[in-house]
Amino acid sequence: MRKYIVFFVAAMGVAFCHDATSVKSYDHYFPVDVLMPTQASQDAFDYLPSGFSPTQPLLTPAQAQQKRRQFLRRYFFPWSPEDRQMTLYVTGDNTIPGMVKDIYAIEEKVITKCQSSACYDANYLPFHKVPDAIVANMDLAHLPNVSCLGEDGECLGIMVKNAMVRDLPTEQPFFASPTQPGEGYPFDYMQDGDLWLGTPVKVIQHSSDNQWLLVKGQGMLGWVKRHAVAHATADFRNRLQHIEHFMTPMQRRTTFYDTHSAFGEHGLRIYLGSIFPMLERETKSSTIGIPEADSKGDAVLKPLTVLNSQFFPFPLQTTPAHFSLLINQMINMPYGWGGLGFNSDC
Repeated sequence: MRKYIVFFVAAMGVAFCHDATSVKSYDHYFPVDVLMPTQASQDAFDYLPSGFSPTQPLLTPAQAQQKRRQFLRRYFFPWSPEDRQMTLYVTGDNTIPGMVKDIYAIEEKVITKCQSSACYDANYLPFHKVPDAIVANMDLAHLPNVSCLGEDGECLGIMVKNAMVRDLPTEQPFFASPTQPGEGYPFDYMQDGDLWLGTPVKVIQHSSDNQWLLVKGQGMLGWVKRHAVAHATADFRNRLQHIEHFMTPMQRRTTFYDTHSAFGEHGLRIYLGSIFPMLERETKSSTIGIPEADSKGDAVLKPLTVLNSQFFPFPLQTTPAHFSLLINQMINMPYGWGGLGFNSDC
């Protein structure tokens, strides 16, 4: 033991007496200047091309309407008769080879994540397989265990909360080796993305403890907390799909507070990229419909008044000014691996 103490003291002495000038500042470690050019303007409006009107749409009205139809078809695709419960359509087109994936195979593959190399938990303790309790909670032997029979099948749902989408029904993080660059926090490999409030989904499976649902939106598959989804009846779906106008927020995050129980004690939070049906429009404000679950768990629309300066008609006109507004909302936004914390990935 004594020789180790002597070695440690000697090593510390060498470290403290080391000539700092021999390192040549930090150039030895960071030969490339990685500092942000803070002298450059961080306002997207400063980069609008000269001689081009900031309010001139880049798409013709016909092109814009075509894109709107394409978007809404894919947005509502989980409710479509074309959508099969146990198949993930990546693009919304089930005719393209390679774009169709079997959900059972996806879930089976997920539980092998930690077999080839160890995963690490929040305390960076290693484990070499997905815990048995998580696998059992998936109830894969009965996949799918949510019925899609009839026009009011319980598999048809809509997000009534913003939800982070998990590869497995757990909030436990799964990190790769934290000793490797670019691994450890925040790179949780169970985090797959986000589903915003108001997104149509198809429910595949409920966990054995009834706390999680395996759902798919268009191009998104994973587990969300059960309370984040309400059942979309035929009447509700018909109303929403025949709404003439939608609105979308122009701020990255907008929070509303209300005494209504649906908002909860932390209020209602709406994120950039959401769309909501427009129920009424006036000069300075509009009324949009916010989906929530009623006492039976069925989705209903709750009216919410929003300012026209914060919510614009969907789709936005493709003008340089609108692009600049959106870019400015994303500047200084925290990084969120896979949508972690409801922030954006790269």
